[in-house]
Amino acid sequence: MIYFTSDLHLNHDKEFIYKNRGFNSIDAMNNTIIRNWNNLVEDSDTVYILGDIMMGLSDESIKLFNKLKGQKKIVIGNHDTSYRAELYSKAPNTEVLGYVALIKIKKQLFYLSHYPTILGDAKHFRLGHSAICLFGHIHEDIKFYNDCPHIYHIGLDAHNFTPVALPDILEDIKSKLMWDSEYISVYTRCTLVKVGVVLIVIYNQLTSCTLEVK
Repeated sequence: MIYFTSDLHLNHDKEFIYKNRGFNSIDAMNNTIIRNWNNLVEDSDTVYILGDIMMGLSDESIKLFNKLKGQKKIVIGNHDTSYRAELYSKAPNTEVLGYVALIKIKKQLFYLSHYPTILGDAKHFRLGHSAICLFGHIHEDIKFYNDCPHIYHIGLDAHNFTPVALPDILEDIKSKLMWDSEYISVYTRCTLVKVGVVLIVIYNQLTSCTLEVK
């Protein structure tokens, strides 16, 4: 499985980080993030981490990072100093990709960045034909930046402090494209409603017939 996440902020001992996340201490936050991660991720899974992994004393914080399972691929964030990036690169099963990365999974192109990035006109976005920006940084419990379906927030704060799987990301985007009025025509919406009404009528007729036979 392929997962994405960002903004772990392991060992970040500022209250505006761990208390805003609902934790009473930095240790409680660290332990929850590591536990959630390792309950989900297997050693053979790939996890893309889009920046801001750890704070505090780097030589101590890297020990927490090394507890995380999976094949870890890192995009650098604003808190990832050159020294921390060097520690990441020396960690087991870890690769530092740089400040941005462009990857293709099957037919879908992904632009990986710590920051939300506009890649084109959202109204012309099509899955499998247009790139999706995956990002972190904002520390908000929202999945779409400026309500755009092609700029998806994978940060821990939006996913219950757990990495998010690729199929779940694509499903969220498909759902938004299907029902958001800016990205679906009135005709298509009406057609879907009509189909639903027809199916309900057919179901009611079949139920009625069954009752009469009995």
